[in-house]
Amino acid sequence: MLTERPANSSAATHATLSPVRGMSRRQLLGALATTASLAGGTCWLGRISTPAIAAPRPPAATQDPAADTGWRSFRGSPDQRGLARGTLAANPALRWEFSSPDGWVGCAAIADGKVFAPALAGFLHCLDLQTGKELWKYRSIEDPDPKKFAPGFKAAPFISGNTVYAGDEDGVLHALDRTTGKKLWHFTTGSEIAGCVARYKDHLLLASHDSCLYCLSETGTEIWKVQTNDRINYSPAVADHYTFVAGCDEHLRVIDLET
Repeated sequence: MLTERPANSSAATHATLSPVRGMSRRQLLGALATTASLAGGTCWLGRISTPAIAAPRPPAATQDPAADTGWRSFRGSPDQRGLARGTLAANPALRWEFSSPDGWVGCAAIADGKVFAPALAGFLHCLDLQTGKELWKYRSIEDPDPKKFAPGFKAAPFISGNTVYAGDEDGVLHALDRTTGKKLWHFTTGSEIAGCVARYKDHLLLASHDSCLYCLSETGTEIWKVQTNDRINYSPAVADHYTFVAGCDEHLRVIDLET
């Protein structure tokens, strides 16, 4: 067991992980490229260069009114269990589809009848869950020239309150008003953001390819960061007052968020 201490935080413990047995790197990446989320009986499937596809939700009588049918982050919850509380229709059929020229890598987030879909073309699209109609879109750069390269969104968006957070390939975290799509603030890391934001109390957790895990305030101010030894591709998971971070240095780090 190894220990390391961030600049103004307590010790974080980590252990070396073994490669996934029986899977090649290509097979593993292929599996990770396919994502799914379930909300209100609607199954959202995404794979790179494939349009987002939805199946119809079941009749209202089959819905559990007490269930939270949103999907507000990567794998649906802070602990990333991936548990969908909706009921899937017996015979799913295509209801609508929405395409992006460069395809999709990150899974969509869903809340209050809206879908937030991150596209490699550099747009975050807000769509109506029932119809697929685009309500707004946000571009990762403010340059009006449509031919200017815009960093793509690979990470799943994170929804908290009336804010949606999305990280791009240039390492910028964008905080947007989820009703209007207007930018509230941004925070710049040293490299690509490939994982979803997590939340603990009033703090945001963000990992980057610059090898750091960041803790931010709700207004985008850096509170502390933990330096690792290689890129962090993954989304921080949160359980109790701990966050779990896996990176390309083959270590799993467990960090006490209270200290």
